Amino acid sequence: MMAPASGSGLNTRTMCGAIDLMMARTAEGRAFRILTIIDEYTRECLTILTQRRITSQDVIEQLFYLFVFRGTPEYIRSDNGPEFTAEAVRRWLNDLEVTTLFIEPGSPWENGYIESFNGKLRDELLDREIFTTLIEAKILIEEWRKEYNQVRPHSALDCRPPAPETIAVDSNLTSGTINGGRSEIFTSLCVIKLKKPPFTIHSYYAPML
Repeated sequence: MMAPASGSGLNTRTMCGAIDLMMARTAEGRAFRILTIIDEYTRECLTILTQRRITSQDVIEQLFYLFVFRGTPEYIRSDNGPEFTAEAVRRWLNDLEVTTLFIEPGSPWENGYIESFNGKLRDELLDREIFTTLIEAKILIEEWRKEYNQVRPHSALDCRPPAPETIAVDSNLTSGTINGGRSEIFTSLCVIKLKKPPFTIHSYYAPML
């Protein structure tokens, strides 16, 4: 089956996620990195990780939580950065039957959705704010993410924000709306091998009777 191109009109939730890394600096000049993950169909920013250093293990951990609580996508699209192409990441995704879509080097337009998102994040926040500390950067970036998901209208979604179009999970992570609106109670059994990455996850869903 041919892999979908970014911007090809995906119409299935969790079919394809996109992941990327950015860099910014705090006021004293120290760099920090930003890991962004979005759903290409809903345009929702699923998570942003802000740290001084981000490794392939951090990538696995962020994807792990998203897979448990939001479902496992068919594809993950990224560039060829070492955090994404690491053997541990590729083997873990392969075990979960998630296909990795690596764009051609020097071709950011092949990851168009997340490049557009990152451009908005940089223009509207990163280039406008002076972050005195890393904690301040984390707080402001997360607040921006929430506004982007829940308030900002998106032309591709008929001027609606992306969050109402996505899976809704309650505070106990016990129920949600998945598979095109069918409510289910689900249980996730997770087995994490902490001593040696990558850890693996096993999950099943028990439909509500």
